[in-house]
Amino acid sequence: MFPSNKRLLKELGKDYAEKLKYFLRKENRNASGNLSRSIQPRVRRINGELKILIESEPYLKWVDEGRRPGKYAPVRAIENWVRIRNIRWENAAFLINRKIFREGIRPSNVIQKTSRYWTMDNSYTTKYEEIIAKDMEEVFYIVAKEMGEPEPNTSIITNITNWLKKYL
Repeated sequence: MFPSNKRLLKELGKDYAEKLKYFLRKENRNASGNLSRSIQPRVRRINGELKILIESEPYLKWVDEGRRPGKYAPVRAIENWVRIRNIRWENAAFLINRKIFREGIRPSNVIQKTSRYWTMDNSYTTKYEEIIAKDMEEVFYIVAKEMGEPEPNTSIITNITNWLKKYL
């Protein structure tokens, strides 16, 4: 395993989480800021493979997917939302929850939007190429040493690394 795999995955996770927070703000789905603050990327080994997990408050699911009509939302969550939004009319939480029961909550699709943006945006590529190129440089150095080079020619290794960066 390359030494920077975990570092690369941490960077990918961090950048994905930041973009997810951006879409929550853009969709105005972050009243208290608690949801954004709860979004944390983690790199974990699962079945022998390193994976990126995005941890968050459980209600990200409903913010993302919405809620079908026919079920009430948790009353405390609605009361908290009303307080944060500074809504001051009587029975606001009850009326909002009744509307949720009747009409549901429109999905924001922030996870899909983040993933779509992620696959189309190339601005992160250079940062990730640098991490991968450093690994490749280390591999070339190790291979040259194993082939008997007492002190591998770093200019050759650098040239190969720069060529790879250009075409990766």
